[in-house]
Amino acid sequence: MLELKLLPFHHHGNYSTVVLPADVVDDRVLHRLRNLHTVPVDDDFASYLSDDENGFGLTLRDACGDPLTWTTADALLDSGLTGPTRAYLCALPPECRVALFWC
Repeated sequence: MLELKLLPFHHHGNYSTVVLPADVVDDRVLHRLRNLHTVPVDDDFASYLSDDENGFGLTLRDACGDPLTWTTADALLDSGLTGPTRAYLCALPPECRVALFWC
């Protein structure tokens, strides 16, 4: 089954130090997430989901091999996510960029 990890951008940079599992159990929510308007991350985006042996590094593709993209926290809230994932997103500024790492 397809899973999603959310990588909220740090407010002062093009990186994420958070890996937030999105517990998607509803196919309708999954469909909405897959169809969100997204934008490719910049060529210097970094996270702890990189292939770098040090753990933190460039993260330009997801686990499926597709280019990593981002949307806003506000758009993710409109997708129907629930539980702790939703609570975390609610605490972010609505315009906060969040990368979508599919695996």
